[in-house]
Amino acid sequence: MLYFHIDLEKLQEEFGKLEADTIDKIKTSVNILANQTHAHILEKAQEILGSTREAFIKSLRFESPEPDLYIFTVPQNMLWLEDGHGQLDMLNFFLKSRKVQTSKKGNKYLVIPFEHSKSPSSQTPLQSTLADTIKQELKARKISVKKIERNPDGTPKSGLLHRIDKPTNMTASDDKRLNQYWHHKGGAQGISSRIERISVYQTPLFNKDGSPALTSRGLQRAKRSIMTFRTASESQRGSGKWQLPALRGKKFLDDAMSWVEEQWASKVLPDLTKNL
Repeated sequence: MLYFHIDLEKLQEEFGKLEADTIDKIKTSVNILANQTHAHILEKAQEILGSTREAFIKSLRFESPEPDLYIFTVPQNMLWLEDGHGQLDMLNFFLKSRKVQTSKKGNKYLVIPFEHSKSPSSQTPLQSTLADTIKQELKARKISVKKIERNPDGTPKSGLLHRIDKPTNMTASDDKRLNQYWHHKGGAQGISSRIERISVYQTPLFNKDGSPALTSRGLQRAKRSIMTFRTASESQRGSGKWQLPALRGKKFLDDAMSWVEEQWASKVLPDLTKNL
């Protein structure tokens, strides 16, 4: 959390009694600085982040709960990005899910979906490599990546439309690049069991009032999703398949604090005090 406020008492100790119009100017300047700080954090996030950019920007909170007090907060679910973390075993995290099932052998497991139809700006380069390879497989089978499939009456088809249990159009180059992808994600070597069950889903879209969301041609819109699935099982303990590498924190709030202090000392305060 980063917060700052106007300490008028301290300013008056340093510069003497302040007139009402001067106090108003100080409050206005600090308000402007707070908004500039928000813009500075967003600019840094745009510059530094990749696939996590959108989630971080949406989660960052900028509030003024009372006059002359400004607070910036990174919520709990994004602190891993702000503060960083050591190496993590994600298997323990997955097996705490309420969706965990038990196999016939008595092992707990969780099927984890991965979506590959996100925009390139929301993917890391390696995630984009995986998505491109999956799209190549779909193209070879004449399955459209984006085109909405419709029923004879024009309504969009719904649910699971295509499932490829075993891809057959991967090249040796694809295999090498995808092994690099899974190694980067903490996965084991060998891609054959890591890109099974390519599934294409469609979900019809509706407006808030429940009416169908329509295209400019009057057809109902739909979301098309390309998914793969991996299974995290307690039988994999000790295999290293779900190790998440250590991450250095981005420290956006620390950077913002330094930036605020520099702006206040070099620009805002001199401008406010030149006529005192």
